[in-house]
Amino acid sequence: MNELRLCLGRSGPHQGYTTVLANPHLGDYAHFQPGPGIAMGYDDLKVIEAKKFLVAVAGGERRNSTIEDAHAVAEVIAAADASAAGGTWQAVPPVPGATFGREPTSARGGPGDRRGGPPVDREPSHG
Repeated sequence: MNELRLCLGRSGPHQGYTTVLANPHLGDYAHFQPGPGIAMGYDDLKVIEAKKFLVAVAGGERRNSTIEDAHAVAEVIAAADASAAGGTWQAVPPVPGATFGREPTSARGGPGDRRGGPPVDREPSHG
């Protein structure tokens, strides 16, 4: 907990992962821990969530997810479950009002692309 495995690249000289430890420069971490890599407890995280919720309710900045975002995540999980059970690609329906979006259809597809649909067969480039 409190560390992130970050992929720097999938090919070339910087291929592989590195570990980034949580530290005082990330979010509200510094309010609870003095140095990097120290675990934050469940109660620390709940205090942060409560503060952000109260700020949003009072008319301040809304930086957390919405109920529509939760619905969108549930749709992704349902599609992943159906895909794993059936061994086929599943469409993820859009959720109106979600604060994160999808790439335009024209930007998706292609060999190995897993961002929004099955790979699209394209003619190889001979140039």
